[in-house]
Amino acid sequence: MYVVDGTGRIYYPSNYTNYLWNGQTLRRGDRNDYVKTLQSWLYKAGFNPGGIDGIYGANTEKAVKEFQKKVGIAADGIAGKQTYQALQKYVRAQMTASRSNSPSNDDHWTGQILREGNRGQAVKDLQDKLQRLGYNIGTIDGVYGKQTTEAVRSFQKANGLEVDGVAGKITYSTIEHILQQKSYYDKKTVIENKYKALENKVHSKDSTWGEVIKSCNYSATS
Repeated sequence: MYVVDGTGRIYYPSNYTNYLWNGQTLRRGDRNDYVKTLQSWLYKAGFNPGGIDGIYGANTEKAVKEFQKKVGIAADGIAGKQTYQALQKYVRAQMTASRSNSPSNDDHWTGQILREGNRGQAVKDLQDKLQRLGYNIGTIDGVYGKQTTEAVRSFQKANGLEVDGVAGKITYSTIEHILQQKSYYDKKTVIENKYKALENKVHSKDSTWGEVIKSCNYSATS
């Protein structure tokens, strides 16, 4: 887990690169919470698994292969011990560099530590973010109850944070970082799909130039 001193700097224990590895090798076709954790870490590393749904499908396999190629290990699309360790080291280096380059960046954190019993808009925002990351918070009602606490604990456990069910600066910053990566790849996928559909229409014998131009105008404005 992270260790934070009074200055907000982040340190890592010597066994940090073994923290994520749970002894279970993951591959295409697997469906469980371990896959969710892997997908979350892939987003943190800057690779797109296509969502955090706990399903090791084609997109997750592709993201694993791309990461494996990036770090120079066998690109077989299977997440075993070597891949887990490399993924953690890679994310650790990225996050350390990010903190060093942006010491004043608080990732939109309001300064309010949220815990069970709290109510209000800040809790609603937290619940919304957790839900978008695939965590079950029940209803987005602004009430920090047991279900929200469990969702925060699950997120913390999946991301190597101190598991206390309390949403403080480090937990919130990690949520923001993963959401930003996910949002980027979601938008990128939408754009790629639009242009792929447009390309297919251009090459289709059944499409008229009027339809192609209409599609171009739609893609440019949507």
